[in-house]
Amino acid sequence: ALTVVPKPQASPVEVVEKNSNFKNVALFLAAPFIGLAYAVLLPLVGLAMLAWIGGNALLQTQAGKNAPAYLKNVVLFAFAPFIGLAYAVMLPLVGMVMLVWVGAKALMATKQAT
Repeated sequence: ALTVVPKPQASPVEVVEKNSNFKNVALFLAAPFIGLAYAVLLPLVGLAMLAWIGGNALLQTQAGKNAPAYLKNVVLFAFAPFIGLAYAVMLPLVGMVMLVWVGAKALMATKQAT
């Protein structure tokens, strides 16, 4: 029996990209640092997951209901010296700015009155 064979269609030619060796060299040089980042961050990610799971378990207990107020007090106690230092450093500057502001307002009021 005779069969009709269709004429083969021409497929478009793919353009071959010219690969640059720069990318390969850059990845080769960066690989140790990427590995180091993984090695350093993996324990931190593990601790974060442990804290997350422990926090979720703690919130389901009665102690977890009182924990936010207790933690707030602990954090305020720990940061109180730094907050006091910030006040001691910033308040003289804030006072000088307020004096300049009030003086400028008074000066502008006297200039507008005359």
